[in-house]
Amino acid sequence: YAAVHELYRRQRGKARWGCKSTFMIHEVAAVLTAFPNAQFIHLVRDPRDVAVSARRSVFNHFHPYFVARLWTIEQEKALDLEATLTPASFLRLHYEDLIAEPEARIRALCEFLGEEFEPGMLSFFDTDEARRSASLCGDWRNTGRGFMQDNARKFVRELKPGEIALIEAVGEKPMRALGYPFWSGSSPRPDLARPDSLRMLGYLLEDYRQKAQVEWASFRRDRNYRLRVRKWAFLAWLRARGRWNRVVAACRASGGLR
Repeated sequence: YAAVHELYRRQRGKARWGCKSTFMIHEVAAVLTAFPNAQFIHLVRDPRDVAVSARRSVFNHFHPYFVARLWTIEQEKALDLEATLTPASFLRLHYEDLIAEPEARIRALCEFLGEEFEPGMLSFFDTDEARRSASLCGDWRNTGRGFMQDNARKFVRELKPGEIALIEAVGEKPMRALGYPFWSGSSPRPDLARPDSLRMLGYLLEDYRQKAQVEWASFRRDRNYRLRVRKWAFLAWLRARGRWNRVVAACRASGGLR
């Protein structure tokens, strides 16, 4: 993975590269083993607004329960990292602060990274590359827009009270640690975070229904849909091949294969 990025960095004549995947939070130990001087930016957003955005994205869960559960797992890992890594290698940045005062936050981010601030960083959307990516996929359309300063607290308008209460119950601990106030009351109901089997089945069915709906919309709308499916199939093949190779290696080690 790193080799691909390194080759691209050299071809472009750049000094460094970064990965914006939220799932990188699970790979920090491996990254530090390969790159001891790596720096990590914890970009965190209100989980209730995350749930609103997730409903229209092919890259996420859809039901608020699963969105909140994944958000909770990732934020708890990030909080543990923040407590163990040095300030020189780990920075927390709240999305709400970024869109409210972009220049100040980006300047602070550049200082953390040891990079010089450039005014063009505030007009990232005004490039051919940004416009091209925005045209490929509905999930990327915001890459062609500026900082959306009204893109916070959308959950107040777009989520039902029960959905808000569910997210707050599941994410109570990291929400408190990260300073997100509760909308449904000062003490979320802990029972909501532990759904019984029947309720969980309902959550799963609703998640699948929404996924099918969004995938169908993506199939009809997004120019990169076929490319995304090809990538998914290629990665699935790689994983299957890796599992098979491990099985073969284990059998040979035990004397089962010659």
